[in-house]
Amino acid sequence: MKKLYSTIMLLAMMVAALSLTACGGDDEDGDNGGGGGSGSSSSSTFTILYTYPNGNEETYTYENEYEIKALGAELENLKLFERTSGSYFSIMFPRGNLYIVFPSSKYGKDLDSSYFTLGFSDFGEDATVIVLIDPYAAGWYGEYLSGSAKVVKNDGKYVTITFNDYEVVISRSEKQRNIKLNGTISFENKVK
Repeated sequence: MKKLYSTIMLLAMMVAALSLTACGGDDEDGDNGGGGGSGSSSSSTFTILYTYPNGNEETYTYENEYEIKALGAELENLKLFERTSGSYFSIMFPRGNLYIVFPSSKYGKDLDSSYFTLGFSDFGEDATVIVLIDPYAAGWYGEYLSGSAKVVKNDGKYVTITFNDYEVVISRSEKQRNIKLNGTISFENKVK
């Protein structure tokens, strides 16, 4: 019993120490864009709104840096599917993996993270293809509808983007869904 109590106390102290470490710290750079190893800005909330044609909505809200980091946001260059290849930003959420793709067929090559400079905001209809791979491995293809997205930080390791009512529509077999992104998230650079 004494060993069990000691183990529980040790775990409680470790959790308390990690909590204090995670909550502390000043932002000496004055930078609210997130990045580094955090995966998001420390005071950010990231929301994904998934809407059905009948108006029913599912809202996925991520309220701290650990929840936002769990979205597995990445920047990568890869052939995704037969008809879509290129550089993409991806986010994993319960409805599937959302890809904002910059097609190599349009840009002539895969893009390096340095392409997405501070202030880059061309995430609209002229620049991207939208793909959602749902948990059943089925592809939904779509396009940009409205809103904005802007690079607020790029340190080479992370590209941090702020989404403001960034809405896309996806469809498959005459079914349609809308997805709206709001908040700031850091995409880990996996470009090789």
